[in-house]
Formats: sequence, C-alpha cells, structure tokens
Amino acid sequence: MSPASDQPRHAQIHPGAEEGSLREIVAVWLGLIFLLCATVIAHFLTHGMLALLAAFGIAIAKMGLVMFYYMHLKYRPHIVWIFSAAAFLWLIIFFGLSLSDYVTRHWILLVP
Repeated sequence: MSPASDQPRHAQIHPGAEEGSLREIVAVWLGLIFLLCATVIAHFLTHGMLALLAAFGIAIAKMGLVMFYYMHLKYRPHIVWIFSAAAFLWLIIFFGLSLSDYVTRHWILLVP
C-alpha cells in the first residue's frame, strides 16, 4: 500500500484539508443550540425593532459559526475568505433590494 492509501478518503480527494477535532465540532454544535434558544427567548422577551435587531444579530453569529467551522473556512487561505465575503455581500444586496420593494408597496387588505 502506498502512504496515500493510509489516509482517509476525504484527505485523498482534498489534500491539505484539515478536520476539526470532535471536541471542537461538539462545542460549535452546542453554541448553535445555545443561539437557537437565545433566538426563541428573544422572540418572547422583545418586541418591535429590538426583536428584529436581536434576531439579525443572533442569525449573523450562527452564520459565522457555520461558515468558519462546518464549512472549514477557518482552515482556508485568505483569498477564500475574500470570495466568501463577496458572495455574502451580494446576498445582502439581493435581500436588501427585495426587502425595499416589499416595504414600499401599499398592500390593500380585502376583507370579504
């Protein structure tokens, strides 16, 4: 057997890909569960604009955990970070333009 065959299949397909330890993966998962509970609690404790800001802040924190640990962005070169940030920026632009269209419409409620 060659030394390459002693490696896991993921390491053979993607050379240089580091994996997080089980302890790190479980810690991130527990962090995501904690943030999920924080989202539910924030929904019931806050109202109006504060609830929206809390939800967005918690969602950004969850997105960061998923991107850096589960998508292995933490282990990638900085050029990958730049392209990930550019993709996220475009996503913000698309959602922002869609939301601005939705907010500026005057909906007529027809009650039968």
